[in-house]
Amino acid sequence: MRKIIKYSTLTLALLFLGCTKLTPMLPSDPKIDKSQTQYSAIRDDINSMVSVFYGKPINIIVDGIENKTKARAELPANISDVVNIAFNEIGENVNTIANPDMVGGYKQVYIIHGAITEFDVMEERNSGLNTDIEGGNGRGQWTTSGELGRESKITNMTIIFNPEDINKGSFIPKSSTSNRITIYQKSNANEFGFFIFGSGFGSNQSITKSQGIHSSIAVLVDLSVAEVLGKVAKFPYWLLTKGKVNEYLLNQLTEKFLDDKLNQKLYKISYLLALQDSSVQPTRVMTPALEMAIKSYKKTHGMRENLHFTQEFYRSLLGG
Repeated sequence: MRKIIKYSTLTLALLFLGCTKLTPMLPSDPKIDKSQTQYSAIRDDINSMVSVFYGKPINIIVDGIENKTKARAELPANISDVVNIAFNEIGENVNTIANPDMVGGYKQVYIIHGAITEFDVMEERNSGLNTDIEGGNGRGQWTTSGELGRESKITNMTIIFNPEDINKGSFIPKSSTSNRITIYQKSNANEFGFFIFGSGFGSNQSITKSQGIHSSIAVLVDLSVAEVLGKVAKFPYWLLTKGKVNEYLLNQLTEKFLDDKLNQKLYKISYLLALQDSSVQPTRVMTPALEMAIKSYKKTHGMRENLHFTQEFYRSLLGG
C-alpha cells in the first residue's frame, strides 16, 4: 500500500561533535520544538561580518552542485538553485553572479564547486511502509518515493563545497567544506530528527520546519555557505554557526589585528561584543556603552579591566 505523506513538523538539532565519523546517539522519541526558531537568521550576521572583516562585497558564482550519489530518485539531480538562493538571501555584501560572462566587471570572483556526495541508509527498522515525500517550499516543488521503516530510518547525507579563486585559476587552500547531516526519520510518529556533523558548525538549537528531506538539504546548504564564506573572506563564522573554532583562521585574524588602524580595531571589537550584548552597536569610535562592555567582558574573563586591545582580548572575543 502506498501513502502520500506531507510532513508538517520536524526537529532540527544541530549538534557539533568535531568528527563526521562518529555514530550519533539518537533519541528513541525525538521531541518537536514549537518555538519556530529560524536558523536562517544567521544570514543577516553573515552579511555584517563580511562588511566588518572583509571590508567589501564578495562576489560568488555557484557552479553546478550535482547529486553524485546513487540515490537518483530520492534527491534532486542538481541543487544549484538552493545554493544560489542561500548566497543571494544573505544581503548586499554577498553578490551572486548569475552570468559567468560578466565576471570581467569584477576585480575578485570566487566560484563555488560542490556536490552531494553521500546519501546512505545506515539503519532501518521494521521496513515495509511505502511513502511519497513532498517538498520544496519555494525552492522547487518535488516529490520522491522510498521505503520508510515503521519505527525508524537513519540516513547520512554529505554536501561538499570547494571554492576557486577565478583570478588565480586554483582552489583556495584550507577553504573547502565537507559536512554531513544525519537524518533520523520516525515514520509512525510523522517526525524527522536532524543531526548536523561537520568541520564548521553545530548548535544545540532546536528548529521546527516542514517539508522533510528537502529541508535537511536547505539547512545543510545554509550552514555550509556560512562556513565557506568565512574561510574565503576570513571572518569568524563559527560565532554564527556555534561550531568548532578554526585555529588556522583564528591565527590569521589575530595576526592581522595587530596591523589594523585604531578605528578598524574598534569596529571589529564592537561588532564581536554586539553579538553577545544587544546594548552595544558596531562603531568606529569609542562610546560609553562600548567602554562599559569592554571592561565588563574583561572582568568576566579574568583580564585586567582596561581599554587595551591586546591579542589575548581579541583572541578571546573571536573564540566565542
